[in-house]
Amino acid sequence: MQTPSAPEPSPYQPTEGAPPSSYGAQSSYGPGPTDAYPQQTPYPQGAAEQSGYPQPGYQQSVPAGGQSTSVGFFKALFDLSFSNFITLSFAKFIYILVIGFTALTWLFLIVSAFNEDAMLGFVILLLGWLPGLMMIVLARLSLESAVALIRVAQNTSEMLKKP
Repeated sequence: MQTPSAPEPSPYQPTEGAPPSSYGAQSSYGPGPTDAYPQQTPYPQGAAEQSGYPQPGYQQSVPAGGQSTSVGFFKALFDLSFSNFITLSFAKFIYILVIGFTALTWLFLIVSAFNEDAMLGFVILLLGWLPGLMMIVLARLSLESAVALIRVAQNTSEMLKKP
């Protein structure tokens, strides 16, 4: 005949020899949950702005040293070492050009299609904006990728300059 095995310890009850645990109490294993993480209170109104750290969506145009690092367009354009990037300053301009070119192309296609055939003109009027929208989306994604890559390169070079 087999002897009954000892019951498994419950995860909800302390086992023999284990210190009693209570939420937030100091134990021999280290600080309790509330000791390790102090109670956080919400910031008072305006405290986040006074902390000195940039807020989300805020970009500093002047580095911490107080001197601007921007150079002229033509100096950056003919910089053979590629240490200055012109994409950041002209990304908005390029995007506006793409939108304008796309809108003018669509209008030209509409006029040309109505001169050819009225039915074709209506089709281009109703559906011709879809390829233009795709072009604008692809241009936006390309510009965002270029800007993100340039910012990574700038941040990396700044990190290398710090001791």
